[in-house]
Amino acid sequence: MNLSRPSKSRRKGQVFIFRGKSNKSQKRTLAEALIMLIIGVNMMVFLNTLPQGFIASRISSQIWNQLFSSSIELLNALGSIGTAIIVIILMLFSLILIVGGTWRIAIITNRRKLTK
Repeated sequence: MNLSRPSKSRRKGQVFIFRGKSNKSQKRTLAEALIMLIIGVNMMVFLNTLPQGFIASRISSQIWNQLFSSSIELLNALGSIGTAIIVIILMLFSLILIVGGTWRIAIITNRRKLTK
């Protein structure tokens, strides 16, 4: 057993994602930082232009009631889909049982004919 050699050998061209420092140039890093700042400032300006009544009216009890009723409707629909899937699976299982039973009866009757 060689302890000096690492247990995992690196394959050629293998890329490690979060290892070491990035090789980005300072210009690219500066450009990314400026883009992030510009987007952040524009989002703050946009959010500041929204009227205060807009936000208050959107977070009203009516919105919460719609959210809960929609989630209840979604659960009912999922329950109906689940019921339909279970019925289909049971129908397929019963069909397999019927075909299997018929096949075995056919084999038994053929054996009796051959032995007589």
